[in-house]
Amino acid sequence: YVTKLLTELEQMRNMHYLKTAEIQAVFLGGGTPGTLTKEQLSSILQKVRQVLPLSSDCEITVESSIYDMDEEKLAACIENGANRFSFGVQTFATDLRRQLGRPDTCEEVVRKLKLFAATGTKVIIDLIYGLPGQTKELLQRDLQFYLDCGLSGVDLYKLQIFPGTPLGNQFKADRSDFPTGRELAELFVSGAEFLSRNGCRQLSCCHWATDDREISRYNTMVKEGAQVLAFGAGCGGSLGNYAYMQPFDLEKYVSLVDKGVKPFVMLFERDEFAPVFAAIKGQFDSGVFEPQKLRNLSEIPFSELLFPLLERWRNNGLMEAADVVYKLTPMGLFWQNQLNRAVMIAVQYLVYGPRVAGRKSALTMMSAMENRT
Repeated sequence: YVTKLLTELEQMRNMHYLKTAEIQAVFLGGGTPGTLTKEQLSSILQKVRQVLPLSSDCEITVESSIYDMDEEKLAACIENGANRFSFGVQTFATDLRRQLGRPDTCEEVVRKLKLFAATGTKVIIDLIYGLPGQTKELLQRDLQFYLDCGLSGVDLYKLQIFPGTPLGNQFKADRSDFPTGRELAELFVSGAEFLSRNGCRQLSCCHWATDDREISRYNTMVKEGAQVLAFGAGCGGSLGNYAYMQPFDLEKYVSLVDKGVKPFVMLFERDEFAPVFAAIKGQFDSGVFEPQKLRNLSEIPFSELLFPLLERWRNNGLMEAADVVYKLTPMGLFWQNQLNRAVMIAVQYLVYGPRVAGRKSALTMMSAMENRT
């Protein structure tokens, strides 16, 4: 697979697009690149730097579970240009880690993170709230470990339960150990308030930073509609007015790469309102919604048309308003996906009509896919 990925990258070397582009962020993710060897990671990063026109301050992130990354792999990545690492810690609590199938203990995770942070590179971790038996105190204990390890940033993600997994089977058998919807919201709010009290900067609805260098460039740019040149099986990107997906099936991916063509399996032409939907998504992810800025992208008076909906949310404590700037409260941040989706459907209704709003049409399928979580 790595050989074919390198081939796909090499095939882009002389493309016209790259002669005028400047890549500002690179993200090795979509799974766990940390399962690769240090030689494989080095070869991918070297090829990226050889082929792609990276900006002088390009953010190059390598994603991994903390279990799969070791000192040698980290050093090899840094040597080949990586300057940001994102680790799926999920929780520091050893017993909860066991439920997630994570073999390393709290002490082992803390030791590794402090070691990695001591290199001076940016280290980000993901933490999950909503685990069975997790309390506010346990979540805040996890966040205190984050602060004690001297890391650059943290993401707070709600537990997603998938059928057939150990947690999925546990949830199906007995839901009593899992937080209710209200308890999930209270967990998130307690975590957000803890981070705020400890001086962390909120960069998005789920990401906080303690390091001034941390700007989460890749995630911010993607959610604001930046163009994404994607490589590898199962990834998706966007170029110009088109959004695309590459095959999940490895044999299909290899076959197309061997033919010397960009391995597209889905291609959508985005219409004139694509920048509007990208702006909505980016604003909600940042935690601040300014509908008047949409007037720069369309003549439709979104501020006036969305006013009743936004005011309802303000009255329900999900937003705070100053003039026509709506800032999500901690509870609003918890519900931001649903609020974002509601505004997306409302705007689809306004620009396409009721027969299209919220449906997977040729015009709205990509935005629906991106906002149904």
